[in-house]
Amino acid sequence: MTIYALLILLILLLPLFKVPKKTYCIICGFCVLLIVGLRSIHLGQKDTEFVYKVIFDLFSENNWAETFIYIHNQNIEYVFYIIMKLFTVFSHNYQLYLFLIACPYVFAVSYLIYKYSKIPTLSYILFLSLNYFSLSFTLLRHVVAMAFLIAALHALINKKNKSFFIYVFLASLFHRTALIFLLIYPLSKIKFSYYYYFFIAFTLFMVTCFGNQIMNILFMILKNPHFLFYQNQDGDTLTFFAINLLILLFCNIYAKKYLKNNFHEANILFNTQFLATLFASCTLLLGEFFRISSYFGIFSIILLPNCLSFESNKKVQTIFYLLQVCVFVAYFVLFTVHNTSIYPYQFFWNGGF
Repeated sequence: MTIYALLILLILLLPLFKVPKKTYCIICGFCVLLIVGLRSIHLGQKDTEFVYKVIFDLFSENNWAETFIYIHNQNIEYVFYIIMKLFTVFSHNYQLYLFLIACPYVFAVSYLIYKYSKIPTLSYILFLSLNYFSLSFTLLRHVVAMAFLIAALHALINKKNKSFFIYVFLASLFHRTALIFLLIYPLSKIKFSYYYYFFIAFTLFMVTCFGNQIMNILFMILKNPHFLFYQNQDGDTLTFFAINLLILLFCNIYAKKYLKNNFHEANILFNTQFLATLFASCTLLLGEFFRISSYFGIFSIILLPNCLSFESNKKVQTIFYLLQVCVFVAYFVLFTVHNTSIYPYQFFWNGGF
């Protein structure tokens, strides 16, 4: 746990030295990248070791023709695996590959915090606690897609609609499910309101009462036994939904102030959190919806701190800040690192730290 404790201390104590926001984000982002890039492949949910490593070794031995045949037969995303094959032409070092593939996501998250967060320390704590940090240990294609989606939202906030669609398309080349992010475009034109909670309640009702029927329809449409693995109704998914809902409810306290101050940005961020919560409710039915929810939920690391910044009473703001830091740090230490198998931390060159 030492490495994570040092990272948390860096995140919380570095602002005491009054470093510029840009410098702060560069330092924190670089430290996150080192932890992710220098990790042992045994950490995480085994995809890195038993899925991507196997394919990487296969591509290292195969020629281009054999590689294309494999990709075609497996019906997997071409671009990600072509990049993997291209890397193996120059190096067979899987650890270097993991380091480089982590760069876009960590850079995108740090840029997001630098550009939009009013309380960067809380943003980084949320990033660690809410599983978005641990995703980079396992879901390689997913986090590369998320990097493009962060760029897409940045473009949408800046009203660069063409760039938004281009980035979403690029994200889909790494993970097809990223196309679901297109939902935020029409929703960005609709003012966030309390009526959204009826959609969440209705979805939760349908999932709870008609879960088996919905699953049968999904399997009939998808015809993919892969999703049977993710059928889930355990406590982890309930906690994930509850956290997203609580974030949305807390942010609602400051919704009017935020929307009045910067309507376009605030409306987009509130709508992303609505979609994150909506899809999080579906994880009670199918755990795979966690991935969909995370496309939108990553922006809660901006929404929550920004909403807190609109608390006019500085004492109350400080109390809320300290409470949230304590709660999310505790959640990271007691649950996140264990549930995502990133504890005990191990560098690739030794047994642990």
